[in-house]
Amino acid sequence: MVATYRFQFFAVTRAADLSHSLRKVVISNDLQIELSKVFEEQAAEYLDERIETHSFTPTYTPLDGEVIKIDKFELPDHLEKALSAPQEFGDLSMPFTDSAPGVKAILAVDVTTQRFYFQYFDRSRVLRRSFTAIFKSGMFQKLSDPGITVDNKLAAVIADGKLLFRSFHRVNQFLDLKDFFREATNSDIESVLKHDKLIVDGVQDILDSLSTRMRKRFSFVIASGILDHERATPERIQNRANKFDGLDIRLSGRPGKRKVVFPTDAKAMEMFLRFLAEQLYISEITQQARETNSSKAL
Repeated sequence: MVATYRFQFFAVTRAADLSHSLRKVVISNDLQIELSKVFEEQAAEYLDERIETHSFTPTYTPLDGEVIKIDKFELPDHLEKALSAPQEFGDLSMPFTDSAPGVKAILAVDVTTQRFYFQYFDRSRVLRRSFTAIFKSGMFQKLSDPGITVDNKLAAVIADGKLLFRSFHRVNQFLDLKDFFREATNSDIESVLKHDKLIVDGVQDILDSLSTRMRKRFSFVIASGILDHERATPERIQNRANKFDGLDIRLSGRPGKRKVVFPTDAKAMEMFLRFLAEQLYISEITQQARETNSSKAL
């Protein structure tokens, strides 16, 4: 794939209220043509017919040669506007300074195919004058103006109504994906802790202690729906969970009405949540306890 035309380039910015917008990136004609080729070539990682795609699920991390897809992805207003009225966006001014808007991605827009190519961007890609020297005319010289480096891969592609990506966390920096996956709220977590198969001591203490990482663990459990599965009885949960070192799950109540005592120790809680999200398993060959980055069904 080699572009024979020029893409329009934007910086995707994120405001303090986490809303996104665009600023036009003004570049020379030669650089615009060269970058258009680079971005289109990098898109092969997502658009090649040999690439295996998986529908988005919070518990799956793609392997090499795989990408995640969200079908029927609705373009946010600022991306629609990039196609219909790009001239209405202002230029990126005073880039990568303290007074400039926070840039989260470099976006190439192919108006002809209506495709969007995103490179993730953070401040590590800024070449600062005070810390950067360039080799010119046989010697290293101080950089006279700020510069940036571009990545060697894309973070996401929007093509033919699909959003394609590999890292949810990274893409969520420049596209609002909260409707697809988010950290569990207190209300979400309470719905888990108050499930009729669990008994929990100190719900509020748990809520007050949760890190972002642990809230995501609860989101995985909610997304899996495991506690509502007909085979997820308290007895089965205890029996299977106690095969893993670090888990000592107890039951409370009389036979027929038993509940799982939810662990409140932080380490045991995280491990139990991973167990409920079906990210722990026993190897069929070695009978060793293993962990996986996915609970994707075969």
